[in-house]
Amino acid sequence: MNRNPGPFALEAIDDVLNILNKIGFSNAHAVSVTNTGEIESAKMAAYGFIHGLPIALFIKKEGPNMLATILQTLEENLKTELGEHPLRAPQKALVFEAIKE
Repeated sequence: MNRNPGPFALEAIDDVLNILNKIGFSNAHAVSVTNTGEIESAKMAAYGFIHGLPIALFIKKEGPNMLATILQTLEENLKTELGEHPLRAPQKALVFEAIKE
């Protein structure tokens, strides 16, 4: 599966530190945190990926008859890549800490 950070990700540490600095924070630093995420099934994960992101609006507008096929294909790919009952996936996040003066 290709890595796709999604529409809400800021993964360049220097970019985030610069933003924090520009808006008045100091002593900013980042810590990388890893975890293993778990969800009951690949079907639930596929539903969340599609309906939990703006892509669902695009699909409903441009090809609403394709929604079921997209969900099924994504579910099958998730099962192949990450297993099933439960589906487990590695997670990584950057946690930023800073002081507002």
